[in-house]
Amino acid sequence: MFSSPFEHLRFVMGVGLDVKRFFMARYRFWRKYWEVYQATSHEWETAKTITNKLEDHYTVDRVRVILRILKNLGLVESCCINKNSPTLWRKVHRTQYKILLILPCSSTAYLGDYRLAPSWKLILKHIQPWRSQVKLAAVECINNYGLLLEDEAWKVKGYDIYPSWDWFKRNPERLEALKNTLAKQLQELDGRFQAIIAYVNVKAYRLALEQAAKEANIHIDFIDCGFSPLSFRKNIHKLTKKLQQIFQQEA
Repeated sequence: MFSSPFEHLRFVMGVGLDVKRFFMARYRFWRKYWEVYQATSHEWETAKTITNKLEDHYTVDRVRVILRILKNLGLVESCCINKNSPTLWRKVHRTQYKILLILPCSSTAYLGDYRLAPSWKLILKHIQPWRSQVKLAAVECINNYGLLLEDEAWKVKGYDIYPSWDWFKRNPERLEALKNTLAKQLQELDGRFQAIIAYVNVKAYRLALEQAAKEANIHIDFIDCGFSPLSFRKNIHKLTKKLQQIFQQEA
């Protein structure tokens, strides 16, 4: 078949290169898909932004494939494919969650997961009956993130800032910036959830959230839990009672 060993070696190397190109192409494709998948975890990122990211790297046909995958995963509600470029006309990741429960950021933010903290574990334990319909979010002052969903804590991994009231009094511009960010995010979340509940025992966070809700004209049910770790634990029955009322009304 081959006239010389060198010809055979060249054939083998050629096949090897083809295989390598094939798998590298697949790797690049799925790596970019994973980035898009992560982007869809942002409740307030528009689908147009995501498709723009895709169009920078892929042909229209390939973008169509990714959009269909996202739709099948339930990460987008519907899509409208144009002849020139595919676009999504609705916001992404409208999930089955009915309640948005806002908590203060936790001491394990630097680990990239709020849920590892005792305070969040306590909340998770008490809302277990409704967990599948309750989405958790944290008020976060690091980098002025505002609201971060429970699965977005990776953004603050490695950071550690204690949101004390004294710190905000020394930096009043931080409180104003946090309020503005929260107001913008609440407007974008309008109509996405049946109810928004805040169980926040950090004074600066609660103040910023109250002002943001008023500015954005968004109703938030604030559960009085004081401003100490002890009162956070003692008043958790108020939170569970509120959740029971909401879901009993549905039934």
